[in-house]
Amino acid sequence: MKTDIKLNLFRCLPLLVLTLGACSKSVPPAAQTPPPDHIQITDPDQTIQTLEKVEFQDACERKVAPIRKEIQEKLKAWNDTILAEREKNPDKDKPATAIDETKWVKFQGSFLSKDPVKVLPAEVAQGWNTTTDSWEMLKKEMEAMKPTEQNLSLVSSRWLSLLTDDEQRLIYKKNYSIGHEQIEFLKSLISAVKSCYENKDCVEINLDDAIKTQAMAIPLYRDLFQSIEAASDQESKRAAVKKFAERAYWDEFQFTYRSVTPILATTGTNQTQFTLGLSPGALTQEEQKIFADAAIASWQNEKAKLEIDWVPQATDLFTVLFHIDLPGARANVSYGNRALNLYPGTHLKGIAHEVGHLLGFPDHYYTVWDDKNCSYSVQSNTEDLMSYHWTGTVNDAEWNELMNALQQTKIQ
Repeated sequence: MKTDIKLNLFRCLPLLVLTLGACSKSVPPAAQTPPPDHIQITDPDQTIQTLEKVEFQDACERKVAPIRKEIQEKLKAWNDTILAEREKNPDKDKPATAIDETKWVKFQGSFLSKDPVKVLPAEVAQGWNTTTDSWEMLKKEMEAMKPTEQNLSLVSSRWLSLLTDDEQRLIYKKNYSIGHEQIEFLKSLISAVKSCYENKDCVEINLDDAIKTQAMAIPLYRDLFQSIEAASDQESKRAAVKKFAERAYWDEFQFTYRSVTPILATTGTNQTQFTLGLSPGALTQEEQKIFADAAIASWQNEKAKLEIDWVPQATDLFTVLFHIDLPGARANVSYGNRALNLYPGTHLKGIAHEVGHLLGFPDHYYTVWDDKNCSYSVQSNTEDLMSYHWTGTVNDAEWNELMNALQQTKIQ
């Protein structure tokens, strides 16, 4: 009987949360649609063709577009070479019948990685690190490589990652301007923009000088401020404020804690038990346990513990999907499709990271675009699960945010 009640609650809560979210505050119509998913690329060729359109042809895009296609063609040639070698030597790359169970676990006809990262790579320091990648860097490194399966996997993963960032930045207008040191500034900016939008008479966003100076140094925000200032009448200014508010709501979703998935919390003897409902999709019971154990291992401490409640065929919960045809792709949460996507090679702690998104946390690594060097810099913290999941854990600030959210859903 208790299980039936829980399942019914999980079936009703998403509608309740969505209804309250839409009615509790004044939200620009465009902002009611979730921002672009973390990973959207299903057809790289189509993405490349879209990026070739004239509206995306800035100085960097004109520079990197030929390199992007050159790498794509080279990857196809490498793949043909490897397939030809397999035909000549059919037993050369035949997988062993036994796997190293200290590093891999069988999952959906493939494998997940469980190799523990005990020592950071030599180039990675404890705490915050910044790494840089670009199409030119990948091309140069690829020139020194031979067409092996391992190299094909490594380069394909980086190629897809760079293409994803290009797609998100240029096509879906995701914000690639914010680093980890700017988060507090961003929260202040978002608060001011939302406050102005929700006041129907407001036509000027009120900021202190320090916040305004930081905002004007970022082209994305400077353009939005200038559009308000350039408007000649009240109606035009309000339209410009609304456009800025749409940007603010998207950035709030991307960079700050938000409750997007219903979570039930109950008070135990010594711990708060919080339950996340998921649909298992095609996962077997054994695979459901592998997934749940990986998530719970990170999302528990002396005060609280996660539980996964599997609800088969639930259409209103997120479904766990495994894509065997995309080895090496980054695990991700698709809000539009309500799916948590895993791939061959996904690390078990990567599961805990993605579950963190369902618990309300954004990525705590930050990808910043440098339009002078046409490169991306990724800032990540090795001590934070939501930033660098291989070695990170759930930190005190994250636990505090989660516990505050759980207080609102707690059942005594």
